[in-house]
Amino acid sequence: MAKATKRFGQALSAAAMLAIAATVPARAETFTAEYVVTIFGITIARTSFTSTLDANSYAVDGTISSSGLGAVFDDTKGVVHTSGSLKKSEPQPTTHMLDYTSGKKKQRTTVRFENGQVVATENVPPPKPRRHGWVPVEAGDLTGVVDPLTATLVRANSLDEVCNRTVHIYDGELRADLTLTYAGKAPAVVGDFKGEGVTCTIRFKPISGYRKGSKTMDYLSAGHDMRVTFARMGETQFFVPLRGQVESRIGTVYFRVGKIS
Repeated sequence: MAKATKRFGQALSAAAMLAIAATVPARAETFTAEYVVTIFGITIARTSFTSTLDANSYAVDGTISSSGLGAVFDDTKGVVHTSGSLKKSEPQPTTHMLDYTSGKKKQRTTVRFENGQVVATENVPPPKPRRHGWVPVEAGDLTGVVDPLTATLVRANSLDEVCNRTVHIYDGELRADLTLTYAGKAPAVVGDFKGEGVTCTIRFKPISGYRKGSKTMDYLSAGHDMRVTFARMGETQFFVPLRGQVESRIGTVYFRVGKIS
């Protein structure tokens, strides 16, 4: 469950960064965002993030922790940091780091980027020897990619343009594609936000850095229900996730904005 917690924590981190990075101020400003994760109506994780933005760059520092029933089965705590530049309002990561503890296991992953290409990956401790069926990450897989936090920051002229795109992500081990497809528009009220939202279905496709025959990878790539609702923040061209759901092998996991300040 630790790997699943890592992946999900990164996705939540991305959502939180988006909620606070919707504007690009001329001078540095600091924001805080909180998310809640539930399954079967029970809270299993919470996140809190503090981010600093200016006209040319972004950075986010946050904490991720299992909560409630989730802490009983998987006591996970971690910190995350992502920073990068805003070129023509498009985010380009330079550094992504995730450091977490799950039970007795500790893991730290650092990825460095230059112009959309991965130039260094460090995992401490290093990965164990790969078993039969492992799909290795090739050099060509690491061009035109972003980290999971940056991946969900969407720039578009309108709600109609948000969903039709494919994002190439790399988290330090897994390289995957996320394809967003338009599902519909409706008023959205989540946490402190009230406005119109657009919902995208998400199709997951592992590319490399995983084991063929993995039940988790097979399940996620089989087209089970994954969706996220985006909304425009203020008068900017940035659209951010307000809520989402991922159908897992044990049930549907939901996340939502709890508070933005």
